[in-house]
Amino acid sequence: MCPYRVSYRHEYSRSDFGRDCSEDKLYFTLTCEQEPKFDQDPIPVTATVQVIDTVENVLDSRELSGMYSGEEMLLRAVMRDEGTESIRVNLSAGGAKRVLLVTVDRK
Repeated sequence: MCPYRVSYRHEYSRSDFGRDCSEDKLYFTLTCEQEPKFDQDPIPVTATVQVIDTVENVLDSRELSGMYSGEEMLLRAVMRDEGTESIRVNLSAGGAKRVLLVTVDRK
């Protein structure tokens, strides 16, 4: 498994009052960090990113992929934000699998 971190940010289309939520966006980045001691063939990295609402419905989903060779690698997506409660990432790198869950902070 590559060393990784998950980040996101919101971009709202208008002010909080009277805004049209269909234009709100969630910018997602999965960073596979540089690992100088990585000494093997590149490994495939696949991430299924799901935007989840308060009752566990999947509001949006994206499949991201790349080849990790020890250098920093960014997998990015722009997704709709329509009341997102959390982001679930099903991550596979080489033979390893992880499920990551990030709660969205609206403050």
